[in-house]
Amino acid sequence: MEFAVIAARRGHDVTLYEKNTRLGGQINLIGVLPGKKVFQEAVWSFMSRLEVSGVRVKLNTSLTTKIIEEDRPDVTVVASGAVPVIATFEGADRPNVVNAWDVINGNVSDIGKHVVIVGGSGTGCETALLVASLAIPDSEVMGFLLFHDADEPEKIADLFYNTGRKITVIDQLDRLAANVGPSTRWPLLKNLGLMGVDLRPGARLVRISENSVIVEEESGQDSIPADTVIIAVGSRPVDSLTREIDPGMTDLITIGDAKEPRKIGDAVREGFDAALKA
Repeated sequence: MEFAVIAARRGHDVTLYEKNTRLGGQINLIGVLPGKKVFQEAVWSFMSRLEVSGVRVKLNTSLTTKIIEEDRPDVTVVASGAVPVIATFEGADRPNVVNAWDVINGNVSDIGKHVVIVGGSGTGCETALLVASLAIPDSEVMGFLLFHDADEPEKIADLFYNTGRKITVIDQLDRLAANVGPSTRWPLLKNLGLMGVDLRPGARLVRISENSVIVEEESGQDSIPADTVIIAVGSRPVDSLTREIDPGMTDLITIGDAKEPRKIGDAVREGFDAALKA
């Protein structure tokens, strides 16, 4: 979206193809996480800038080599993002094993009482906070209860932390949420602690069993009860179109997570810089 806006403002005739029903990519995932709704405003801003800049947007349309052959664009920009890494752990194919992105998207209807999240990056920890928040009242309900003295303030406050689940985050690294900025990492970890989420750095996954996850720690092996196992072990580029396009057909630029999964700011800056050179 950033590339499209800047290129259009520089005088290029730009068409943006999006295979899904809405723009935004992974920002739409972030926007549903607790405390992250403000990120959705970035998508609305981009949509407004696209319209003002005269960019044609085609939703529900995948850009293919056939379209490129027919339209013969001077430049084709592949910004097709990333998808979750497919887990290869023993037991990863069990029916109770799901992906963090599916959980965030609301595509997992049944999350058990005992939840183990494999992967303690920002995605894993944010997913843990989301799952922990599913059973607690939202801020409007809490405000209503406090305003009307529905119960003792201490008991009402306890509702914030009563998740109804036993949630464990494991990662073989010693530092959880290491890819989260310092100003947001400490409240994230604090919130997880307040909600009773068990954070277990230095825990290597051995295998996923029917009702548990076996981990190897410094003290030895341990079995963690698990009705649901959520995988959050990273993402990989979606760059198939880059490899399919004949180099002689069009100038080709690959940006964003399609080039290498990184942070939002990196992708936006890369789109801006690339558009200035196009």
